[in-house]
Amino acid sequence: MNSTQNKKIEQVKETTMIVGIDVGCEKHYFRAFNWRGIELTRKPVAFSNSMEGFNSFYNTIVELMQKSGLEEVLVGIEPTGHYWFDLGQFMGEKNIKFVMVNPHHVHKTKELDDNSPSKNDRKDPRVIAGLVRDGRYFYSYMPTGVYAELRNASNRRFVLVEEQTRAKNRLQKWIAVYFQEYKGVYTHIDAKGGLLVLKEAPTPEEIVKLGEKDIIKIWKDAKLRGNGHKKGNEYPEYGNEKHRIKSRPYRSMDGDTGSDRGL
Repeated sequence: MNSTQNKKIEQVKETTMIVGIDVGCEKHYFRAFNWRGIELTRKPVAFSNSMEGFNSFYNTIVELMQKSGLEEVLVGIEPTGHYWFDLGQFMGEKNIKFVMVNPHHVHKTKELDDNSPSKNDRKDPRVIAGLVRDGRYFYSYMPTGVYAELRNASNRRFVLVEEQTRAKNRLQKWIAVYFQEYKGVYTHIDAKGGLLVLKEAPTPEEIVKLGEKDIIKIWKDAKLRGNGHKKGNEYPEYGNEKHRIKSRPYRSMDGDTGSDRGL
C-alpha cells in the first residue's frame, strides 16, 4: 500500500458517510455505509437520472447523515459511459465530494466476494463503497463554463451518433428483407437520393407505380444533384417484379413470418 492510498484512506473518518452509486442510463442505485462498513440503508435505493431524482438522492443522504450523527459524505461512482455527468455536476453544485472507482476493480472484487462477476444493482453499490473505504479510488475533473458546454455538446453528439447507427441498422435489415436490389442503385444504404424516394414509396411495388418521371421530380424538388435519368430509370427497373424474388416473405426481428406487412 503506497502513501497516496494511505492519504485516500485518511479521508474516511469516523464522521464520514460513504455512499456507493451504481450508475445506469435511466436509473441509479445507491447504498450508504459508515466508516466501519455498517450499512445505513437497509436496501439499495433507486433514483432517476433526472433533476427530480437527484434532489431525492440529496434529501435522502442528508436525512441519513442527520439520523446517524455524521458530518460529511464521500460518494463513490463507477463511471459508466457518459451517464454520470449530470449527476456529477449536480453533486459539484451541492458541494458533495465524489470520487471514481475503476470498473476493473469492481469486477474483480465481486469475483473475490462471491465468485460471481455478474452485473447486480444490489451488489455493485456495496462493492463500490468498499473500494472507496479502502482508498482505491481516483478523482475526476468536472469542467465548468465553456468547457462544460463543450463536453455536453460532445456527449449529445455521442448519443445522436448511437441513434443514427441504430436507425441505419434497422433500415439495412428491412432493405435486405424487402428490396435487396436497392443496392443495385445505391452503394450506401443512407444515400440521400435513395431515402427521398423511399420516403414517398417505401416498397418496390410503389416505386414501380411512381415511375421514372416522378422519381426525378422528387430529386429536383429537393435540389439534389447527381441523380439523373439513368438512375431514375434504374429505380423502378430494380423494383419491377421480374427483378425481385417473388416469394420473399416478411420476417420480423423475432423470426415471425408473414406477407402482408410493410416497412
